[in-house]
Amino acid sequence: MLNRMVCVMLFAVSVAGCTKTPEKICDRFAELEAKSGKAGGKPAQEERAKCVQDLAKMKETSPEAYNCVAGCVDQATHESAAGCTFACVLTDPKLNEAEKKQEDALKDASAAGSKELEKVVGQPVKPIKGKMMTFDDKPFSFSLSLAEGFTEDASMATDTIRSWDVKIPGLLTGPNVTLMPTLAPDFERDVKQAAELKETVIKKEKTDKGHVLITENKGMLKAEVVVTAGARAVSCKASLYDETAAQQKDKFLPWLEKMCRSLVVE
Repeated sequence: MLNRMVCVMLFAVSVAGCTKTPEKICDRFAELEAKSGKAGGKPAQEERAKCVQDLAKMKETSPEAYNCVAGCVDQATHESAAGCTFACVLTDPKLNEAEKKQEDALKDASAAGSKELEKVVGQPVKPIKGKMMTFDDKPFSFSLSLAEGFTEDASMATDTIRSWDVKIPGLLTGPNVTLMPTLAPDFERDVKQAAELKETVIKKEKTDKGHVLITENKGMLKAEVVVTAGARAVSCKASLYDETAAQQKDKFLPWLEKMCRSLVVE
């Protein structure tokens, strides 16, 4: 009886957390979104599951923020409900504290990952040989020297693509090395494309067999080496995406470049 009275009182002041489950809140937001013309009805199953999961986590972290968001679904429009929700999340001290802890944990993991990456950089290289096909079905052989620790991603292996990486906990992505043919190698085009992607060109060089392009962009380090052999042209891209590791670009970019420069095409 007491619990029922508490719920009634909370509802009366629009806290509304006692009777609104994450599922009901998500469905109400979907209904408002559909009425706004921005969606075609209920959200897809995956979107709804993510909404429910996020709200359940919010309820555990900050019941106050959850109750605030629950009250937002009483708004008449999707726009006002979204604005209300944004205010609830942005101003809640418990959510802000939890977000900061998560950010700190990610930074610590990234720093630890960078230290592990340094160990990989110091490893001896191992030769890798194989056969691939160009996009117009011309066979070619290749050899490449990668640091110990790189393993091939079998899910990516086809006649025209081969990919190797090192799994390092804490790093966002990479390091990764990918080989694939290119039909029309064009140095100037690749430089222009890097600029269009907002990548900073660290180094660009034409070679007797192709070209080299080294770039960075918001935590991403990338070295691309294009090698031609007769009518065949192959691109080797070595990349690493992690903001902490990218701060040591002077150490990691030459390493990425060296691996791709070892590419020989026959």
